Amino acid sequence: MDPKAAFRGRAVILTRRQLLDGGCTPIQLAAEVHSGGLVRIRRGHYALPGTDPDIVTAVRVGGRLACVSAARQLGIWVPPVVFAHVHLRHEASRLRAPGDRFELLTEHNRDGVTLHWWPLIDRRRADAHQVSVLDVLAQIIRCQPRPIAAAAIDSALNQGLVSDGYLDQLFAQIPKQHASLRGDIDGRSMSGLETIVRLIAKDAGLSWDLQCFFFGVGMVDMVVAECVVVESDGREFHENQQKRDYRRDALLAALGYTVVRFNYQLVMFHPDLVLRAIRAAVSNHRRGPQP
Repeated sequence: MDPKAAFRGRAVILTRRQLLDGGCTPIQLAAEVHSGGLVRIRRGHYALPGTDPDIVTAVRVGGRLACVSAARQLGIWVPPVVFAHVHLRHEASRLRAPGDRFELLTEHNRDGVTLHWWPLIDRRRADAHQVSVLDVLAQIIRCQPRPIAAAAIDSALNQGLVSDGYLDQLFAQIPKQHASLRGDIDGRSMSGLETIVRLIAKDAGLSWDLQCFFFGVGMVDMVVAECVVVESDGREFHENQQKRDYRRDALLAALGYTVVRFNYQLVMFHPDLVLRAIRAAVSNHRRGPQP
């Protein structure tokens, strides 16, 4: 049996035992590794070339993909992840450096990898190489700033990956100092940027509503103080998208609303400017035209 064929429809990483049980021979495995057809990640673990580097890193270290790295695999919104996050069991041993399966892991050769040692909440739904959705969110809550954690949970809720009951289970098992985050969750948010802008408005004491429908326009991300439409967009604009947004803005202005738009860089790196812009738009709208 061709060892590469064993991966079809199966996990992205297979153990030596799984490959042998599937009909491969030791000689075939050795030949595939020698030719580059398979990659030996660590002793007894194999992957195809091109396998996601974060998963490779997690398995090579000796753990499971976790936190924001696992969230990305699940399609949960998180900011771009530069270095892998890996969960390790407390009793884990023979840990290896991310870049060298022959080198023991130390504080000096982690190559930016973040290690999570907290006990898993939901072991039953974890697979061999990645923690469960519940543990992904629990790790994000403990690891990431509040806006990122709220955005990730909103994203999971919006996509149906978790339910309200599932979140109740989550918040019942994380440290009490994170309990207030439960009040920040709103699964109507369609993107992480929407969640973060919503929290900016909420923390400033501004009223807001999400996913509001306007006849002739459709849904808008958020309306602040019943007069300012706030749209957040992390996409690269194309010409057709720009034309559509110009029309939306004109229609909303004709309905008496002020429109402000923010991109990823503004929301993530200049939240103070985002707040000042929203407050000024609300203030100017309330004052009305000046003589």
